[in-house]
Amino acid sequence: MPIIDHTFKKITMKKILFIAFSAGLLLVSTAFTKIQNPENVPSGVFKIMEVTYLWELLQANYQQDYERDNTWIDSGLRAKYASARRYASLGMVEKAFGQKVFLSGPHGSDMNFTSTTSFGHYNPAFLNSLYNSVETILENPTFKKVAQYVYDDFLKGTMLSYGEAYDYWDQNPEKKAALKALYLKELANPNGTSNGSFLNHQHIRDFAQSNPDLDIFEAYSTPTFWIRRSIDGTEDDILKILQLIYDKLD
Repeated sequence: MPIIDHTFKKITMKKILFIAFSAGLLLVSTAFTKIQNPENVPSGVFKIMEVTYLWELLQANYQQDYERDNTWIDSGLRAKYASARRYASLGMVEKAFGQKVFLSGPHGSDMNFTSTTSFGHYNPAFLNSLYNSVETILENPTFKKVAQYVYDDFLKGTMLSYGEAYDYWDQNPEKKAALKALYLKELANPNGTSNGSFLNHQHIRDFAQSNPDLDIFEAYSTPTFWIRRSIDGTEDDILKILQLIYDKLD
């Protein structure tokens, strides 16, 4: 599968027209929900639509700021969250869905990527609502067309990285158990975890080196995402969402 080209690209006139058209659809659909408030539409659907429609503009206008975003590169979930924060901060997402995204961890109204002694434990109820919302969007031909465009141009490589990392642990349960034990041990340490200890861990290097076509940062960061999900018990919930997107858009 092709990987995302992370070089900055100017927005073409065709894309501008596409975004303008999509924004028009967004305004119409949002107005409809305010008037009709259909009970069969899962909460959060229109927040996802809003961010999807605006995604290319958000990406094009995003300027990295390490102090603000705790990342200096333009790949991975941190950069994507940072670029979308004005419309999809953690607090905004929770308000749209009417649920907490995390049951515990260091996050407040915004994401906290600096904690070394805890991490966010996802709320299974939120993940279920997210699945239902994505499913609703992808069943609508108009909305799916926009989602397909964003997926192909911006998210496909990242999705591939998470899928490959999941498969790696699934095929190497002993390695997964060893790294999980190390992670839990470091979390219990007063000094907490060290990014360096995991980036340099042999199992992580093995995965990254065996997948040279993946984005290098994501190749080193996605395996630990699944370790955290194995700890908070939401592996299957996340995989269900990813599989839905793979099946509908890939």
